Amino acid sequence: MNGYADGYHPTDKVNRGQMSAFVARSIVTPLGDAGLASYTPPALPTFTDVPTTFAYYKCIEYIADPARDITHGYGDGLYHPERICSRAMMAVYVQRAFELPL
Repeated sequence: MNGYADGYHPTDKVNRGQMSAFVARSIVTPLGDAGLASYTPPALPTFTDVPTTFAYYKCIEYIADPARDITHGYGDGLYHPERICSRAMMAVYVQRAFELPL
C-alpha cells in the first residue's frame, strides 16, 4: 500500500478506485507496482466512468479482467470508483482475489 505525501491516513475511508490498487498490487507477480508495470490494460476502458487517464485505470482493469473475475460494475454498467468500498465489498474482493472458500 502507498500512503499520501503527508502520511498514511489510516482513518480515511477507502473508495473503489483505491481498493482496486490494494487488490491488484497484492495478487500481481511480482507483487506491487513492479508487477503491474508489465501489465497492458485494454485500450478501450471496460467502464466508461474509468477513462484510460484515471489514476487507478490499470488496477481496475487488472481486477476486472474476466480471467480474474474479482470485480464487476454496477447495474448501470459503471464502476463508480468514487464510491466508498464497504467492508462487505472488501471481503468479496479478497475472497475472489485469493480464491478463498466461501
